[in-house]
Amino acid sequence: MEISHVSIDTRETQEVRDIMKMALVEMGVEVREEPIQPSGDFRIVYGRGSAVTFERKERLDGVHSWQSGHLDDQIGRMLETGDDIELIIEGDLYEKVYAKGQNMMKLGPAFGSQLKYYNRLLPVRKTKDLAQTVDWVCDTVKLIRSGDYRSVQRKYRMEHPTMLENIVNLICKKAKIRRVRRADLASRFSSVGDMVDCITRERYVRMYEPMRWLIYYNPWHDGLLSIEQAQRFEDQLFGDAVAPITIRGLGPSVVQLIRSHWTTYLDFKGYVLQQPNSFLTISVGGLSRNAKERIIAILQSADGHALVGFGPHVGKALENASTHTTYGNK
Repeated sequence: MEISHVSIDTRETQEVRDIMKMALVEMGVEVREEPIQPSGDFRIVYGRGSAVTFERKERLDGVHSWQSGHLDDQIGRMLETGDDIELIIEGDLYEKVYAKGQNMMKLGPAFGSQLKYYNRLLPVRKTKDLAQTVDWVCDTVKLIRSGDYRSVQRKYRMEHPTMLENIVNLICKKAKIRRVRRADLASRFSSVGDMVDCITRERYVRMYEPMRWLIYYNPWHDGLLSIEQAQRFEDQLFGDAVAPITIRGLGPSVVQLIRSHWTTYLDFKGYVLQQPNSFLTISVGGLSRNAKERIIAILQSADGHALVGFGPHVGKALENASTHTTYGNK
């Protein structure tokens, strides 16, 4: 495919412009020195208005640009142009560079980790020095001319994790919770405050109405977190964890069967308390007699606490109210 021209940004140093221009002219390419808008250092224009834009960052400049947020702004504006965008990082990010007794590249490894995120947005190339950068641009020209160039532009939007996602990630990391899509976990809550409130309410249900929690309220029935993972998450969030009750045989399939027969907790509790002998004799997903007896014992003592049915903020004026006001019939 025919190359129209290659633009070199006038903001590049004269040395860089001269070296790049010399290499491209030797290939018979027209070179123009002009400002590249909105951003970019080299731009190959070919075919019918197609273009490949390269943003070159020397390693120290790249770290400073990333810290200031300028690099994010540049990438965002470049992606909006519709060109094929490539980010070139020049130099070893893990080499120590001292100036006035300080390692100027101490954030190099952190920047290297950030490049993995940028690579989801656009191709990131790492070169040893300017000479290798020039070679890469020239190789791209050759690929376009031969028709072998293939656009590898990513199709992701520039998005940063929210504060809620960052906190969920931090808690999961400290709690050693793996193999969980943390973004899915964070999406369950509208804010950090909402997350704390929701888990606080869930803790009170688990503490004061364990059978309601086990069958009708457990938010982890869908398997996003296991009960053990949820406890570790809670322990990191509050500094402690409320242990749930366990009943042998009361697994997800049995819970689903109970909920299909008794659609609300009040229906289930009322049946078990009014007809305990009938509950012992009916077949409920293979529950053993010992398990049924334990369910009956738990339900018979479930109303012994003053806060049953209420959340964590209960005034004395509500003590005589309906014990199912806060959590509804389920």
